[in-house]
Amino acid sequence: MADIFMATYVILAISAAVCIFILWFYKQAFNYWKKRGLEYLEPTIPFGNAVNLCMKRCTLGEIFAQFYLQLKKKGVKHGGAYLFWKPVYIPIDPNIIKKILISDFDYFPNRGLYINERDDPLSGHLFTMENKEWKIYILKMFKLRVIAREAERFFIVLSKNIMDYRKRKCLKTGDLADTLIQLTNDNDQKKLHHMHKNYTMQPLNCNQVASQMAVFFCGRCQIKLRNEIRETLAKHYNGVTYDSVMEMKYLDWVVDETLRLYPVLPIVPRICEKDYKVPGTEVIIEKGCFVMVTNMGLHRDPEYYPDPDKFDPERFSPENKSSRPNVAYIPFGEGARICVGKRFGLLATKLGVIAMILNFEVTLNEKTTKQIKFETNELIFTKNK
Repeated sequence: MADIFMATYVILAISAAVCIFILWFYKQAFNYWKKRGLEYLEPTIPFGNAVNLCMKRCTLGEIFAQFYLQLKKKGVKHGGAYLFWKPVYIPIDPNIIKKILISDFDYFPNRGLYINERDDPLSGHLFTMENKEWKIYILKMFKLRVIAREAERFFIVLSKNIMDYRKRKCLKTGDLADTLIQLTNDNDQKKLHHMHKNYTMQPLNCNQVASQMAVFFCGRCQIKLRNEIRETLAKHYNGVTYDSVMEMKYLDWVVDETLRLYPVLPIVPRICEKDYKVPGTEVIIEKGCFVMVTNMGLHRDPEYYPDPDKFDPERFSPENKSSRPNVAYIPFGEGARICVGKRFGLLATKLGVIAMILNFEVTLNEKTTKQIKFETNELIFTKNK
């Protein structure tokens, strides 16, 4: 009996000690922003501010948009949040965002995104590639996928077929695929190393090539858009050419407004590479700190976009665009690491819209959901099935 009592006592003592340590650890961790004098969102144990994300109630992009808007209501230029015990810096002021993404890019060159080429082959693309020294934990913590598995399989098979065909036929066209195929060649890598002594890179494998290709491919308004398309094409002898597409200004506005509401990648993450003093403040962003610029938050900010949930292409008229800062609209990111496939992606999207709106009238089915729900375990916005 005494032995049972003693064993129970030991177990309770150990459990209490563990609980006390956990509480102490979180208390210390949650003091991070308070010690630095930065306004922050009040966290809870053990999820920090990520309860809704962990419960799969919303996506990573949606939760950071919520953080942005909550901090904006407090009237601050920047603020902090916590993913579990990890501090995250969230810039609000457009001047600070511009500094981080453009002017002071050398402090924030990497995105800090998870790369797992074995389980998620398309995660090793241009968007995520960065210095090997960074220890990535954010996406791994939530097991988010970069691209849906169906799209992943499509791009892997497509890229392998293209590579095999061009190598077999010795075909060169000077396009993106040629460049990526070149990077799979050991001899080309040796030439590159000879030109840049400090540069080393292993030849790309098929999955890596597929991931690069995936990045490049991945009512009243309708009537107005259809009229513009028809009138413009008529001036170009009904030919859909690059020039005719570039003349369609309202089409530009429609695509821009769609990307404002639903940016494909709703966050612009950065890792601080060296201690950085935020201009105009006494706040120091320490090396290794995670910085989250949320383009979805910016795009839903009522200061820049009144009635932000409404679809209104007129927001992108020259007059309206000039009334807000440039970084208030960054669906492709900004600065040195802006999406390299931006122009191609926009052109392909416009061609698709032209083909559809020119020939069809699009209406909603009674079963169509008005509120779009997204897959919570994927980084890129993917509609929930």
